[in-house]
Amino acid sequence: LKEPDVYVLDRTKEIGVAAYQADSERINDIANVFPLMFFLVAALVSLTSMTRMVSEERTLIGVHKALGYSTVQIATKYLLYALSASLLGAVIGIACLSQVLPGVIVSAYGSIYTIPNGGAPYPIQLDSALLSGLSGIGITLLSTTAAVLSSLKEEPSSLMLPKAPKAGSKILLERIEPLWSRLSFSWKVTIRNLVRYKRRLIMTLVGIAGCTALLLVAFGLRDSISDIIDNQWPAISHYDYIVGMTSDVSSEEADQINAELNQVGATNIHRITRENVLLESSTQKAGSLTRTTIMPSDSLQDLTGLATLRNRLSGQTIELGEDSVVITEKLAKRLGVGVGDTIQVYAQDRIGNASGEPSTLTVTGVAENYVGSYLYLGPSAWHSLGIQDQAADGWYATLPEDQSTREAFGEKLINQTGVATVDDVNEAIRTYRESLAVVNRVVAILIVAAALLAFIVLY
Repeated sequence: LKEPDVYVLDRTKEIGVAAYQADSERINDIANVFPLMFFLVAALVSLTSMTRMVSEERTLIGVHKALGYSTVQIATKYLLYALSASLLGAVIGIACLSQVLPGVIVSAYGSIYTIPNGGAPYPIQLDSALLSGLSGIGITLLSTTAAVLSSLKEEPSSLMLPKAPKAGSKILLERIEPLWSRLSFSWKVTIRNLVRYKRRLIMTLVGIAGCTALLLVAFGLRDSISDIIDNQWPAISHYDYIVGMTSDVSSEEADQINAELNQVGATNIHRITRENVLLESSTQKAGSLTRTTIMPSDSLQDLTGLATLRNRLSGQTIELGEDSVVITEKLAKRLGVGVGDTIQVYAQDRIGNASGEPSTLTVTGVAENYVGSYLYLGPSAWHSLGIQDQAADGWYATLPEDQSTREAFGEKLINQTGVATVDDVNEAIRTYRESLAVVNRVVAILIVAAALLAFIVLY
């Protein structure tokens, strides 16, 4: 028997762990944005509610002030009310929602991953709980303090009298006689009140605008997520099956694999060399990120038939020449590079670590891409790396959609001499769709929460 290769890998190299980490980062990114907007709208609701409450108790505040109660004593009543309400809300929110929301997310991801101890009760993260609770309480107390102090500045005699209505005056719209005369009485009263009570108008507009922004962001996030797969396949990537060949494959064995692909009805067949490398740039090191290098084995036409290289904004096709170095958009963003910048390319050993001295390449194009990150090289740029001997050779193709045919073909190929791996891209697409469907559930929760917040602001 041939002596086997033995690899020692840490858990971050395991595909399931890496996928779970990526999904966790997606949820974390959502959690970093939405709470800020909720807190902003909640602050406006608190300020509006407490201002209205203090305004309704003007007479009582005036009596207390006339009887000799100090400003602190009077303000304490309203601050204690605000404190008790916000504290009760924080406790209920932390105790209940810390179990409900994680439960929904864990239940959704349970369809993809086996999650140990995935049931309630879930541990409460004290730092997050304290931050959110204290933020909510602090916002409410500040809003209450601002509302109370504005009333306490007045004299007791004026506080005990009903607040005089603002003097009426002609508004701009009234001066446009042809338009104003055609409005009904109720519309005229509504428009006058909007102009008279500017603070209420601003609070309502900002509150509704905030809730609407939350809804738009949530719906936009859902639409963006749902279109990722369709934008990648087949618009950009024109293959759905990969047959990786062994390093010692003979030309006869490679031709036999090609013949098998033609026999099963495969189209768009291309023989491509690929290799995993590690990249870094002068602006941002990304040595821990593994990227796939793809280049043509025989001709540039093979690679251009494999994927559409174009600029996302302009839609202009990126031509691939002998010295071309084209990286995908997300990879360029993470490395902080663009056209004309340089990147360092490290060869990768069998356990995923950088080896040897890096090669420096100049980026000639940034291509649109949504799933995965790739580095496309022309033949001259590829040979300048000096790692051709360890590159993996394979066939890329598009197979018929019939699932039974694909499975039977895969089982037949994997036992064939010269075949190292068989990857059905449709399986990866299904996994992506399942993962993105979970994110859609989270977005649905955010949409409902934003709608409820809008209802509270209005009523």
